[in-house]
Amino acid sequence: MRWPKKREFLTFYALYKNFGKKEVSFHEMISYIHDNLGYNIKTSKHIIKRLINFGMISIVGKTYVVKDLDEYLGELYRKYYEKRRSTKKL
Repeated sequence: MRWPKKREFLTFYALYKNFGKKEVSFHEMISYIHDNLGYNIKTSKHIIKRLINFGMISIVGKTYVVKDLDEYLGELYRKYYEKRRSTKKL
């Protein structure tokens, strides 16, 4: 599993601080990233798609929900711990 790059993580944090756990459209997130973080529209789309692949943003119907930061880090910890426990020699 690859960790998010600084740009992706900081974009996730900015989206989380702005939208919280509200349902928002893809275009709202793109316009927020474009207007406030200064990335062009193409880069904004790619960042959002990567955040979806990482599990930081979930799709609910035709809207998107930014996950809670603690929830996301807790999932990462749980997956890491389970992987470490399964590969440990007994």
